[in-house]
Amino acid sequence: MRFRFAIAVAAIAAGVILSGCQNGTNNIISGGQEAAQGGKGPASYYFPVELWNGFVNIPPASGPQPTDFEIIFQGNVTSDFPSPLEPGYGVYDPFCPTTQVCNNMTVTYNSSSNTTTFEWSGSTLYHNLGSNHPNEVHFGILNGPGGTYVKCLNWYTEWTFPSSPPEITPVINICNKKKVKSKAAAAAPTVFATVFVETSFSPINASNPATSGTWIDIPYTQLKGSTQPELEYTNDTNQPIYTANSGIVLNQSYPTDSECLKNLYCTENVNDLEQLNYEGMPPPGSASSPFVPLVKPPPSVIQPSGRR
Repeated sequence: MRFRFAIAVAAIAAGVILSGCQNGTNNIISGGQEAAQGGKGPASYYFPVELWNGFVNIPPASGPQPTDFEIIFQGNVTSDFPSPLEPGYGVYDPFCPTTQVCNNMTVTYNSSSNTTTFEWSGSTLYHNLGSNHPNEVHFGILNGPGGTYVKCLNWYTEWTFPSSPPEITPVINICNKKKVKSKAAAAAPTVFATVFVETSFSPINASNPATSGTWIDIPYTQLKGSTQPELEYTNDTNQPIYTANSGIVLNQSYPTDSECLKNLYCTENVNDLEQLNYEGMPPPGSASSPFVPLVKPPPSVIQPSGRR
């Protein structure tokens, strides 16, 4: 993100960013980074956070207008979010004016469906990506569920409306399932890989551009040279997702500030999150884009997982 849709995500949960306005505070953070080691006292290791930003298309003006955007997680992950939630800034929250701070987010657990919903809500949808991207808005989130290893959460996103069914958006999960843990005093072996991928519910081409896109910083144990971490791509929606224009940037610095072991809102995390966007990390094919091809890119079509 140096895009540096967190979703985050506990993140994403999920997440998303504003081109040309990257100086606001990040929107959401999930969980704590410290993890006790078998009751042996203070944590020796900390859980690597994941940073997510992304864009999604705005529902057509001719139809019903949304009053919420939701990230739906499998299981009860309410403990992965701070309580109370930190306020959200409009550059990551299109239900909040871009120059303001809002308290329009909630986290709830539904035991009957065994899902946790992170929700942004509001009566007005603000275009927070500027005139170059008039059909898109941006959400952003920091992920940091507790534990000593990377925890791959499963989630999908959707628009909701006052009197119409929800509209699911084609956002995929990207995860490094290999164990990553870093000693608090020696975080150097852990670095970020910034991954970008465009997605849609129909084949992506020049006449049918992507309707969603994700920038995500994924922690991994640094590998030699240009060797890339092995990533897993999953689809928690109820229909196939098409992908295009993916890429990766290796060996992005991981926070070294000890404050980041306790506070996901530490300066380094926030600064990294604010780079995940069109301006800080131009997508593959853009002028000055830092992305290189993925050795193992996401499948051109990712079938539903069957969890939803």
